[in-house]
Amino acid sequence: MSTIIQAACWPLQLPPTAKFVLILLADNANDQGVCWPSIPKICERTCFSERTVHGAIKWLEQRALLRANRSNGRHTSYILTPQEYSEPPQELRSNHKEPSLEPSEEPSKGACASRAALCELKRPDWLPEDAWRDWVSYRKTHKSRFTEKAAELSLCELAKLRERGFEPRAVIEQSILSGWTGLFPLKDRAGTGPPGLNRQVALEAENARAKAMLFGPKTEVIDV
Repeated sequence: MSTIIQAACWPLQLPPTAKFVLILLADNANDQGVCWPSIPKICERTCFSERTVHGAIKWLEQRALLRANRSNGRHTSYILTPQEYSEPPQELRSNHKEPSLEPSEEPSKGACASRAALCELKRPDWLPEDAWRDWVSYRKTHKSRFTEKAAELSLCELAKLRERGFEPRAVIEQSILSGWTGLFPLKDRAGTGPPGLNRQVALEAENARAKAMLFGPKTEVIDV
């Protein structure tokens, strides 16, 4: 982190999104203004979508606040040049509205959300905070993407399982220990096989109970 670069960036009057991205880059830069954080890293720390971050960087480039070096095909490096930025005259600023870089709507629920954002989702009182954080941390380290929508579906599934009598913490721990990305009824309550087989076993048991209620238990006839 360069306090020299940050001190030059903070006073600049910029659109909020562009300012946030610029300050984050300055937080990663050395005294020469050089930094190379990845786009996913910038998205994670700002909670912006990739499209918004790319738009902010383009805006900053157009106004000489940074130069992007894309010659390396694997990553992009940036040189921050806040000293080269010329703010428009006051009378122009008052008559011209800078186009906003803020997302026109809430970030897409399909976009990969940060771990902190997922943990801060509206969590029901019956779900222990530490259990939910464990589930978020586990899913974020898994290959499959854990989006905000996926997190909401997880909460819905936990609510359904709770209504069926399964304790949410135990359900989460079972999935983590088993390496699953989904949430399923506890095995010791619905059989010993995988989730698909558990449901079949439970269905067969329910059918057997229904037959017993309708026809009564089978009795053996013993010849004397």
